[in-house]
Amino acid sequence: MCFHFGWGTAIGLFVLGLTAWQFWQHVHTHRWDRTEGIVEGHDVRTKYGPDAVTFYESYPIYRYTVNGIERRGTRVSVYDTSEGTTRADAMETIARRFPLHARITVYYDRENPGRTVLQRDLEVVRPLLFVAGAVVFIIADHPFMC
Repeated sequence: MCFHFGWGTAIGLFVLGLTAWQFWQHVHTHRWDRTEGIVEGHDVRTKYGPDAVTFYESYPIYRYTVNGIERRGTRVSVYDTSEGTTRADAMETIARRFPLHARITVYYDRENPGRTVLQRDLEVVRPLLFVAGAVVFIIADHPFMC
């Protein structure tokens, strides 16, 4: 049995490390304090993918107060990307999840109250897909190296 550290292994280990880091961030949010916030609006970021494919990432804009200081946030969760095929679709998706003027629970980092999330639920599918992809890269790298 031989082990060679090729590009597939390097990519696989990088993806595993990134997934572990995101998972740790998610676990860390469960130690954060909570406060009440209000949804002030919604916005959409335009992202461009390969082959000139356009993606739209929607997010709420919310206001919350920590230690008497009013702040604003846009992050939904550690893993969240609310994408749509059109700008209107993305906006509709986020507006349905977080209606305008709705009262919401905002989780914030005590040490850095500007770091917030609205949801702390663990999303299992995305991390598992990343791990599976990383394993495929690592395994695929080895038959060609020995």
